[in-house]
Amino acid sequence: MSTVFVPPDLPTDSPPPPYPPLGKRPHRARGVLAICLTSLAVAGLIAVAFNVGGNRAETRAAENPVVTTVISRVTAPTVTSRITAPTPAPVTVTAPAPPAVTVTAPPATVTASANAASADPSGPKRNGSYLISSQITPGTWQCTSPDSGTIPGAWTIYDSSHTMVDIDLTTIASVPDSGYSVTFEWCKSTWTLIG
Repeated sequence: MSTVFVPPDLPTDSPPPPYPPLGKRPHRARGVLAICLTSLAVAGLIAVAFNVGGNRAETRAAENPVVTTVISRVTAPTVTSRITAPTPAPVTVTAPAPPAVTVTAPPATVTASANAASADPSGPKRNGSYLISSQITPGTWQCTSPDSGTIPGAWTIYDSSHTMVDIDLTTIASVPDSGYSVTFEWCKSTWTLIG
Protein backbone atom coordinates (compact mmCIF):
# COMPACT_ATOMS: atom_id res chain seq x y z
CA MET A 1 0.00 0.00 0.00
CA SER A 2 1.24 3.44 -0.87
CA THR A 3 1.12 6.33 1.51
CA VAL A 4 0.87 9.89 0.30
CA PHE A 5 2.39 12.44 2.53
CA VAL A 6 0.21 15.50 2.98
CA PRO A 7 1.73 18.52 4.65
CA PRO A 8 -0.29 19.68 7.71
CA ASP A 9 -1.06 23.13 6.32
CA LEU A 10 -2.79 21.73 3.19
CA PRO A 11 -6.32 20.50 3.31
CA THR A 12 -6.74 16.80 2.85
CA ASP A 13 -9.02 17.09 -0.10
CA SER A 14 -6.39 18.98 -2.19
CA PRO A 15 -4.39 17.14 -4.89
CA PRO A 16 -0.88 15.94 -4.06
CA PRO A 17 2.08 18.23 -4.99
CA PRO A 18 3.78 17.74 -8.39
CA TYR A 19 7.09 16.72 -6.84
CA PRO A 20 7.68 13.83 -4.50
CA PRO A 21 7.88 14.58 -0.85
CA LEU A 22 11.23 14.77 0.86
CA GLY A 23 12.70 11.48 1.99
CA LYS A 24 10.83 9.44 -0.62
CA ARG A 25 12.39 8.06 -3.83
CA PRO A 26 10.34 8.23 -6.93
CA HIS A 27 10.02 5.30 -9.33
CA ARG A 28 12.04 7.14 -11.96
CA ALA A 29 15.04 7.30 -9.66
CA ARG A 30 14.87 3.56 -9.22
CA GLY A 31 15.05 3.14 -13.05
CA VAL A 32 18.12 5.40 -13.36
CA LEU A 33 19.76 3.55 -10.52
CA ALA A 34 19.05 0.24 -12.21
CA ILE A 35 20.63 1.47 -15.46
CA CYS A 36 23.74 2.73 -13.64
CA LEU A 37 24.13 -0.54 -11.76
CA THR A 38 23.69 -2.56 -14.95
CA SER A 39 26.31 -0.43 -16.73
CA LEU A 40 28.77 -0.90 -13.90
CA ALA A 41 28.16 -4.63 -13.93
CA VAL A 42 28.81 -4.83 -17.71
CA ALA A 43 31.98 -2.73 -17.35
CA GLY A 44 33.17 -5.00 -14.56
CA LEU A 45 32.54 -8.10 -16.68
CA ILE A 46 34.55 -6.60 -19.54
CA ALA A 47 37.41 -5.75 -17.20
CA VAL A 48 37.36 -9.26 -15.76
CA ALA A 49 37.35 -10.75 -19.27
CA PHE A 50 40.44 -8.81 -20.23
CA ASN A 51 42.12 -9.69 -16.96
CA VAL A 52 41.31 -13.38 -17.38
CA GLY A 53 42.76 -13.34 -20.91
CA GLY A 54 45.95 -11.80 -19.55
CA ASN A 55 46.11 -14.38 -16.79
CA ARG A 56 45.68 -17.17 -19.31
CA ALA A 57 48.65 -15.87 -21.29
CA GLU A 58 50.68 -15.74 -18.10
CA THR A 59 49.54 -19.23 -17.21
CA ARG A 60 50.51 -20.54 -20.63
CA ALA A 61 53.87 -18.81 -20.37
CA ALA A 62 54.41 -20.39 -16.98
CA GLU A 63 53.53 -23.84 -18.36
CA ASN A 64 55.98 -23.50 -21.25
CA PRO A 65 58.91 -21.53 -19.91
CA VAL A 66 60.98 -19.77 -22.54
CA VAL A 67 64.37 -18.32 -21.84
CA THR A 68 64.73 -14.93 -23.44
CA THR A 69 68.01 -13.14 -23.63
CA VAL A 70 67.74 -9.41 -24.15
CA ILE A 71 70.73 -7.85 -25.76
CA SER A 72 70.68 -4.12 -25.61
CA ARG A 73 72.73 -2.04 -27.95
CA VAL A 74 75.16 0.26 -26.22
CA THR A 75 76.07 3.27 -28.26
CA ALA A 76 79.18 5.18 -27.42
CA PRO A 77 78.67 8.90 -27.17
CA THR A 78 79.76 10.92 -30.19
CA VAL A 79 82.92 12.87 -29.55
CA THR A 80 83.74 15.81 -31.82
CA SER A 81 87.24 17.18 -31.77
CA ARG A 82 88.36 20.30 -33.53
CA ILE A 83 92.03 20.83 -34.01
CA THR A 84 92.90 24.26 -35.25
CA ALA A 85 96.35 24.76 -36.66
CA PRO A 86 97.83 28.20 -36.28
CA THR A 87 97.70 30.35 -39.39
CA PRO A 88 101.11 30.40 -41.06
CA ALA A 89 102.81 33.75 -41.34
CA PRO A 90 102.79 35.24 -44.86
CA VAL A 91 105.94 34.70 -46.87
CA THR A 92 107.11 37.26 -49.41
CA VAL A 93 109.53 36.10 -52.10
CA THR A 94 111.28 38.76 -54.12
CA ALA A 95 113.25 37.64 -57.15
CA PRO A 96 115.94 39.84 -58.60
CA ALA A 97 115.09 41.59 -61.85
CA PRO A 98 116.49 39.88 -64.94
CA PRO A 99 119.42 41.60 -66.59
CA ALA A 100 118.62 43.99 -69.41
CA VAL A 101 119.03 42.53 -72.89
CA THR A 102 119.72 44.68 -75.92
CA VAL A 103 118.86 43.24 -79.32
CA THR A 104 120.24 44.89 -82.42
CA ALA A 105 118.67 43.85 -85.70
CA PRO A 106 120.34 44.47 -89.02
CA PRO A 107 118.65 47.13 -91.14
CA ALA A 108 115.89 45.76 -93.29
CA THR A 109 116.44 45.71 -97.00
CA VAL A 110 113.47 46.30 -99.22
CA THR A 111 113.54 44.85 -102.67
CA ALA A 112 110.79 45.45 -105.15
CA SER A 113 109.31 42.27 -106.46
CA ALA A 114 107.69 41.79 -109.80
CA ASN A 115 104.26 41.48 -108.14
CA ALA A 116 104.53 44.70 -106.08
CA ALA A 117 102.19 47.52 -107.00
CA SER A 118 103.64 50.93 -107.68
CA ALA A 119 102.54 54.45 -106.74
CA ASP A 120 103.82 55.53 -110.15
CA PRO A 121 100.85 55.89 -112.56
CA SER A 122 102.77 53.83 -115.17
CA GLY A 123 104.02 51.21 -112.66
CA PRO A 124 102.46 47.77 -112.05
CA LYS A 125 99.02 47.70 -110.38
CA ARG A 126 97.29 45.07 -108.25
CA ASN A 127 93.57 44.26 -108.37
CA GLY A 128 91.64 47.37 -107.27
CA SER A 129 90.21 50.70 -108.46
CA TYR A 130 92.37 53.58 -109.82
CA LEU A 131 91.66 57.13 -111.03
CA ILE A 132 92.66 57.47 -114.68
CA SER A 133 95.52 59.92 -115.35
CA SER A 134 96.33 60.66 -111.64
CA GLN A 135 96.77 57.06 -110.35
CA ILE A 136 97.01 55.06 -113.59
CA THR A 137 98.30 56.01 -117.03
CA PRO A 138 95.83 55.58 -119.94
CA GLY A 139 96.90 52.83 -122.35
CA THR A 140 96.90 49.04 -122.71
CA TRP A 141 97.42 47.02 -119.51
CA GLN A 142 97.96 43.25 -119.23
CA CYS A 143 97.64 40.77 -116.33
CA THR A 144 101.04 39.09 -115.91
CA SER A 145 99.65 35.97 -114.17
CA PRO A 146 96.00 35.30 -115.04
CA ASP A 147 93.73 33.29 -112.75
CA SER A 148 93.42 29.67 -113.86
CA GLY A 149 89.68 29.65 -113.04
CA THR A 150 86.81 30.31 -115.42
CA ILE A 151 87.52 34.08 -115.49
CA PRO A 152 91.22 34.77 -116.22
CA GLY A 153 90.91 38.51 -115.56
CA ALA A 154 88.38 41.33 -115.65
CA TRP A 155 88.42 45.09 -115.93
CA THR A 156 85.74 47.82 -115.89
CA ILE A 157 85.87 51.49 -116.94
CA TYR A 158 83.59 54.04 -115.16
CA ASP A 159 82.72 57.69 -115.87
CA SER A 160 82.65 60.44 -113.19
CA SER A 161 79.08 59.51 -112.06
CA HIS A 162 80.31 55.93 -111.56
CA THR A 163 78.31 54.64 -114.49
CA MET A 164 79.87 51.68 -116.28
CA VAL A 165 81.33 52.69 -119.68
CA ASP A 166 83.20 49.52 -120.70
CA ILE A 167 83.78 46.02 -119.28
CA ASP A 168 85.69 42.98 -120.48
CA LEU A 169 86.59 39.56 -119.05
CA THR A 170 90.07 39.26 -120.56
CA THR A 171 93.64 39.69 -119.36
CA ILE A 172 94.22 42.76 -121.60
CA ALA A 173 92.56 46.06 -120.60
CA SER A 174 92.24 49.18 -122.74
CA VAL A 175 92.19 52.18 -120.38
CA PRO A 176 91.00 55.32 -122.30
CA ASP A 177 91.97 58.83 -121.24
CA SER A 178 88.28 59.83 -121.49
CA GLY A 179 87.31 57.53 -118.56
CA TYR A 180 87.24 58.58 -114.90
CA SER A 181 88.31 55.32 -113.14
CA VAL A 182 89.24 51.71 -113.85
CA THR A 183 88.79 48.58 -111.71
CA PHE A 184 91.07 45.55 -112.22
CA GLU A 185 89.94 42.09 -110.96
CA TRP A 186 90.77 38.37 -111.15
CA CYS A 187 94.52 38.73 -111.70
CA LYS A 188 96.75 36.59 -109.42
CA SER A 189 99.74 38.98 -109.65
CA THR A 190 99.82 42.52 -111.16
CA TRP A 191 98.61 44.45 -114.19
CA THR A 192 101.44 45.97 -116.24
CA LEU A 193 101.36 48.82 -118.81
CA ILE A 194 102.34 47.37 -122.21
CA GLY A 195 101.55 50.25 -124.53
